[in-house]
Amino acid sequence: AKFILLGEHAVVYGYPALAFPLSALRTSVTIEHLAEPWIQIHSSLGETRLYPDSSANDPLGVSVTKILAWLQVPFVSCKIKIDSTIPSGKGFGSGTSVTLALIRALTHFFNQWLPLDEQHLLTNSIESLYHGQSSGIDSKVITYEKPLYFSRGIPPIFFKLPTAFHFLIADSGEKHSTIEAIQSVQNLLSTQMLHCHSLFEYSGMLVEQGYQCLQTSDLKGMGKSMNENQKVLQELDLSTPQLDRCIQAALDTGAYGAKLSGAGK
Repeated sequence: AKFILLGEHAVVYGYPALAFPLSALRTSVTIEHLAEPWIQIHSSLGETRLYPDSSANDPLGVSVTKILAWLQVPFVSCKIKIDSTIPSGKGFGSGTSVTLALIRALTHFFNQWLPLDEQHLLTNSIESLYHGQSSGIDSKVITYEKPLYFSRGIPPIFFKLPTAFHFLIADSGEKHSTIEAIQSVQNLLSTQMLHCHSLFEYSGMLVEQGYQCLQTSDLKGMGKSMNENQKVLQELDLSTPQLDRCIQAALDTGAYGAKLSGAGK
């Protein structure tokens, strides 16, 4: 899994963001040969079957079909079981994690090997089918499992922290749709382009400041960048009353900074 520390949504439009892996939350995929003439996919969402002479019409089926085509392997009857400890609709990249786990499991099943860069490219191409315009940050940080400074169009910067930072991740109890949140920003951008891009630019500046704070172990400066980024996300109408209450509770109890992470509203 992953969480975005600073810069979500602006990153879709080419501005930088900071993201961290959450390696304790993971997806596993197991594959076994199957006697029946189909591919059976079992997950918490239910069961799906793929047949050699029909097209997939659900996300998991489409993902498996795309991966088989990428690997250039024939249709082989098998049972695919997906298990995940990552909550969905919470901004942790659960869908991206499932896609990557499928890629790795199917690659191993067919005795192939894909370098990490290719795993990222395939994961991101599949995720773009469901999220529309995608920055690629989720697939990059989940594939490599390293803290990441990301900006589309330039090489990613993986980094280590010189000292420990403690981030508390709280669940607001609300579920959100990434694609709906992205569409909401696109709608706002179509009517308030200059205002949105000024917010994106400010978000990018906060990411730069936050990155420097991480390098110099400046906890208070990092908190200030988080608070200012939350104001940007509120201006983009991405926060909710429940998220605002959670954020205020954190600040009231001594947090240096607090913000939503992920899609938001």
